[in-house]
Formats: sequence, C-alpha cells, structure tokens
Amino acid sequence: DFAVVGGGVAWADSGTSAIGFLPGCPPAVPGSEFCAPSWTTNLGSGPRGPAALGDGAAVYSHGTSVSVLDMATGAVLWRADLGSGASRAATTPAAIYVVTADDRLVALPAGGCGAPVCAPLWEAPVGSAPAGGVVVGGDVAYVPTATGVVAFAAAGCGAATCASLTSVATSSPVSGLIVHDGRLIVGTEGGELTAFGL
Repeated sequence: DFAVVGGGVAWADSGTSAIGFLPGCPPAVPGSEFCAPSWTTNLGSGPRGPAALGDGAAVYSHGTSVSVLDMATGAVLWRADLGSGASRAATTPAAIYVVTADDRLVALPAGGCGAPVCAPLWEAPVGSAPAGGVVVGGDVAYVPTATGVVAFAAAGCGAATCASLTSVATSSPVSGLIVHDGRLIVGTEGGELTAFGL
C-alpha cells in the first residue's frame, strides 16, 4: 500500500516498516531509475495504509495502534493504542478515522494531543462485522459491513461514545464504498452497485 503525501510517497512494506520517498530522492544504485528510501521507520508490526494527513504527515495502522509519521523524517509524531487491529485510515483536517477488528469506529485528533500517545476523540459501535475501512464524505463517516452501510456524524456527538445516524441494508456484504460527486456508491459481493444521493 502507498499514499502520495505532499509530493512524496509513503509506503507500507510487507514486514514491519513504514518507508518514505521524498521528491528528488537519490537512485538506489548509481544509474538506477529506482529511488532509495528517504527514511525507514520500524513500527514493530505489519503496517496497513498509509493515508495522507495533509501535506506533511502519513497515518499508518499497525498491530493494535495507529501512528502518525512526519513525512520529512519518518519520526513518529504521536500514536494511539486502540486495543484491537485497525483498518486503513481515512483523514480530514479535523480527524483520523479507523474501523477496529472489534467492530468500533474510532475518531482520533488529526493534530494530535500534545503528547506521544493520544486518546480517541470519540468512538461508536458499528453493530455488524466491518467489511473494510471507513470512508468520509461531507459531514458523514460511512462504514461498510457484512449487512450494509452504517453512517455516523463525522464530528461525533459531543460524548465519548456515539450512536449511528442511520444504516442502509444490502443483500450481500459490501465489497467497496466510495463517495463521489455528491453520491455514496456501494458495491457488494453479490455484484450489485448502488448509488445513493447525499
């Protein structure tokens, strides 16, 4: 997996490392067209993601944690320990969203909390086995599940635990989900593709 972050590329290798390639990176060997990594950060467990957080940071899910890395240096700016594995993150200027293996949507502060380890802003029970990562469109966070899509207010509810706004059932597990051009487009394992107006 990789993400373009501020002109560079953040990459997750098949081991335990997050790797960054900055613009103008030197060749891996003289005369090669392949770049040498600008930095490598060992996260201790296999990274998933990454996702861009603005132009200067990359968000990686790994093990039971989420870490935010400085794109220029690979230094861990802060992390959150979730107690359960997490999906690839979705980001907005205000928050980082992940779905955990124990069926929770978790929102983290995009700017950190001023400490090395941050607590969630809020979380919400998904209510059904998540079928992938969260997608954010407008003011809503959408979570695909084995039975449909569950929608949550992206800003939370003012409490530590929030309820969903609504849900939409599908005839088979959701296999893909995007927000595009004012529509939520849902694909299912049964071969259905449905667009919902937002």
